[in-house]
Amino acid sequence: MGQLKQQTTGKSFWLRLRPQGKPAPEGKTTSTEVIRPRLKLPHWLPYGLVGFGVAVLVVLAFRPTPLAVDVGMVTQGPLQVTVDAEGKTRVQDRYVVAAPVDGRLQRIDLEAGDPVEAGMVVAQIDPLPLDTQVST
Repeated sequence: MGQLKQQTTGKSFWLRLRPQGKPAPEGKTTSTEVIRPRLKLPHWLPYGLVGFGVAVLVVLAFRPTPLAVDVGMVTQGPLQVTVDAEGKTRVQDRYVVAAPVDGRLQRIDLEAGDPVEAGMVVAQIDPLPLDTQVST
């Protein structure tokens, strides 16, 4: 099988002579066929492709997972906002309660945080005996 190299319009191509006795493919009547030269790939190209593939796999492996979300249909309606939380209240102003009578404070039936209303008896004072008041 012989090969001929020809130059036409600045591009090189190869002509391969068809061996005697071998029929030409359908639609071709010539005894030669045009063969373009093979491109020579750089020797590092397979290594580069493997490295690129490894880099892509590393990026995909360490990618953050997406967050799960709830999806719903938007509708118009009344807005209701509630806050459920525990907390502590502090009294900003302290008051001194004075009684016009000396005596002992009796038992208080209320606990801290109990609701009170206006006019409600909160504490009761047991007055001291009169003879003790005179001697002091």
